[in-house]
Amino acid sequence: PSSLSISQALPSDGRDGALYLRWRLPAALAEQRTSALNQRLEPLAREAGQAGVRLELSLHGEHCLLTLSGRHHAFAAVLEQAIRCLDEPQAAPAHTSHATLMPLHHLARLLARHCRPMAPPSDGDLHSLWREARRDGLAVALPASVLTAISAILGSAPGIPDSQLDTPPSLMGEQRWSTVANASGEHALLLFCPAPTQDLADEAAWRALAQLCHSAFYQRLRVELQLGYGVFCGLRPFNGQLGIVFGVQSPHTPVAGILAHIEAFLAQLPSRIAALDDAALHQQLQDVAGHYDTRAMTLPITADLLWHARLAGHGPHYLGQLQTAILALDRHSLLAAARRLNERVGGWRCLASGQSPGAPWQTVAV
Repeated sequence: PSSLSISQALPSDGRDGALYLRWRLPAALAEQRTSALNQRLEPLAREAGQAGVRLELSLHGEHCLLTLSGRHHAFAAVLEQAIRCLDEPQAAPAHTSHATLMPLHHLARLLARHCRPMAPPSDGDLHSLWREARRDGLAVALPASVLTAISAILGSAPGIPDSQLDTPPSLMGEQRWSTVANASGEHALLLFCPAPTQDLADEAAWRALAQLCHSAFYQRLRVELQLGYGVFCGLRPFNGQLGIVFGVQSPHTPVAGILAHIEAFLAQLPSRIAALDDAALHQQLQDVAGHYDTRAMTLPITADLLWHARLAGHGPHYLGQLQTAILALDRHSLLAAARRLNERVGGWRCLASGQSPGAPWQTVAV
C-alpha cells in the first residue's frame, strides 16, 4: 500500500540506511512556497541530525522528494514528524532572495526544475495538493522492523500510492537556452548535456566521458584560459536523466565567449581519447568502474545511485550491470560517444546570465 520499493543491493543488518519518498503533485509549487516548506522543516532537520539522521527536502516544480539517511532506528520518529510538518495548514509564503548566491550556484539550483516540462505554479490549497499527489519511494538497507514502522506511518500519509514511473524527460536533440538575471554583474553559464538514452551502454559511456573531462576541463578553462574562479564539470542525474554539466562563472568573459570555449574543449575530446595509449585507457575505465563498487562507496552515495537508477527504470542488479557496461567500453565506443556529445544527440540545456546566441538555440522562459 505504501508503494515503497525495497532495494536488495545492500544488506540490512547494519546501523545505517536510507529512505526516499517522492510526491508528484498535481501542480507545480511556486518558489516562495517551496522555501516556506523548507523553513518549516529546518527545526526538525536539526533535531534529526542530533539523532544521527540527515533529513532533506528537495522540491522542483511538482516533484517533492523527502530523503532520510543515517541511523535507521530513528527513521520512523523523524518521518512521522516530517509528514506532519508538510501536511500542516498552509504557512505564509516566505520571501526568497538569491542576491547572496553566486550566479553559478543560483543556476545550479534552477537546473533541476528546467530539465523537464513543468506545469505552471499553483496558488491553490497546499493541503489539497498533498492529498492528490502520487506517492512512491525506495528503502535501502532497512531492516524489517524499520520497514514495518515506516509502512504504518505511510498508511495515513498524504498522497495516493503509485509506483508507476514517469517516462524520463528527453530533449530530443534540441538546444534550449534560458536567461537568468543576476545582480552580481558577473557572467555565468551552466550547460547540461544529457546522455542520448537511458540505456546502460549510454550511461556507462557518459560516466567515462565525464571522468575524462573532469580535470582537463578545469585545467583548460580555469588554469590556462583563466576565465574565472568558478569552473567545474561533473555528472548530474535529474529525474532519471543523466548528463554531464559544465559550469563557468567569469568576471570578464561574456556568456557567448564562455560557450565558445566549452564547445572548443568538447571538440578536442576525441583527440584526447585517441591520444591515450591502451594501458592508460584501460586504467581509466578500471578507475571509473571502481567508483561503483559497493565496497568502496559510502551508503548515502550508493543509495543515491540506486534512487536515480530506479527513476531511470533500471532493475535490482543495476550497480553490477553498470560496472560490466563500463568495463565493456573501448576506444571505439568512447570516440562514438564523444561524437554524439558534440553532435548534441541527447540535446543540450543551457542556463546563463546572458542572452541566447541565436539559432540553433531555442529560447525558453525561466
